[in-house]
Amino acid sequence: MYPPMWLRYSCLGLLLVSGCNSMEHVESSRLNEQGVACLQNRQFDQAHAKFAEALKQDPQNADTLYNLASTYQRNNQPREAEKYYKQALQINPNHAACRHNYYVLLVDENREIEAKADAEKWRSQHPQSADALAQCAWLTRLSGDLPAAQKQLEQALALEPKNPEALLEMGKLYQDLHMPVRAKAMYGRVLEVDPYNEEAGKLMKATQPKK
Repeated sequence: MYPPMWLRYSCLGLLLVSGCNSMEHVESSRLNEQGVACLQNRQFDQAHAKFAEALKQDPQNADTLYNLASTYQRNNQPREAEKYYKQALQINPNHAACRHNYYVLLVDENREIEAKADAEKWRSQHPQSADALAQCAWLTRLSGDLPAAQKQLEQALALEPKNPEALLEMGKLYQDLHMPVRAKAMYGRVLEVDPYNEEAGKLMKATQPKK
């Protein structure tokens, strides 16, 4: 079986921001990269410290707010995590990974209705967003409505065939439908787009026949 919910962290998005080359922004990006490296080495306290310092350098950086929120969530401080997720989404409402982690938090607190309402609102505001559809599909799958989730994922992949979140979620849906060959194919497509996707890699191994 696969772990039902994984937290996301912003690794490369910081390098893609254009139009701002201030020293504060450069230092914030450097600290964020160091924080993500700490996470990859499971140095969670050090990661949190790096993200907190990055926020001091650039308080309006959505990636920093998101990464900091994720460390609060990992440390079982949901109120602090929720505060920073919401701040990040005010700056960048289409931050898909932030949406995902925020919804994980809500689901963990048995606030699925709230999560689904927020996701549906996001989708209604951005009907051509594959990211929004993928998050709606994830929440729909968790509620047990697999046909509706599959329809949403098909719509997402029609809009963006290489969307890694939609491909990953389609793989999970196929596992729920006991279709491991199709699930494995979806995880393979995720890894073609994102070779370092840890979740897809572990799920791919889980679909391998046992010897």
